Amino acid sequence: MKKSFFYILAAGLICLTACGKQSASLQNEPSSKSFFAMDTYMTITAYGENAASALEQAEERVTELEKMWSVTDENSEIYAINHSSGASVSISKETAELLDYSLRISDLTNGALDCTMYSILTAWGFTTNNYQIPTETELSALLKNTGYERYFVGEDGETYWHILNPETGKPAHSVLISVTIVGKEGRLCDALSTSLFVMGLDKAETFWQEREGFEMVLVTDDGKIYLTEGLEDQFTLNEIYSNLQVEVIHR
Repeated sequence: MKKSFFYILAAGLICLTACGKQSASLQNEPSSKSFFAMDTYMTITAYGENAASALEQAEERVTELEKMWSVTDENSEIYAINHSSGASVSISKETAELLDYSLRISDLTNGALDCTMYSILTAWGFTTNNYQIPTETELSALLKNTGYERYFVGEDGETYWHILNPETGKPAHSVLISVTIVGKEGRLCDALSTSLFVMGLDKAETFWQEREGFEMVLVTDDGKIYLTEGLEDQFTLNEIYSNLQVEVIHR
């Protein structure tokens, strides 16, 4: 009886151990949720036993922020600001903090990121999908008052994207066709990806060398990839792109 009991107990312990490992493994499995918001497709990944709940809360928060910051929703705070004709507008603490952050990034990048470009984006049709090429006179008047993701091909055959150069009011043109920023803060990465695209390759490289807190991957129109030294050991090319030249930027 004792021997039989030992076998049963041992089998039970093995089962518990295996089940425990399986449960822990399941907790480490990622859970993802994809949805469309803020005019882009988002995929959020979470880990742990509360992953599903966290994903639901994340989507709810994104939706809440979009209602405050949409440029096309007539009930949003940003829409109210853009259509206030200079009048005072009451805004939430979140919106005030976002605008303050945008102005600080604008100062940090010497104006490469400009959050007051709404009227110029509208002139190009990027906020309405009624794409057009504004005249120099229109752009000059708008500038006195105030890429590669969304674009259209004009009647002149040229491609125009929505990342605009604040100095000219026209789509930013340089050898860069893609900018990816890796960092701990999402809004900083988003702001810098736009700013460095506007700056171009050389200024983007200098900007990174003079600062800490982020890494970047730059792709040029001749198929070269430039990545900062912090990503060197983590970066690999898909087999399809293995023929591309990769250069590492050092401080």
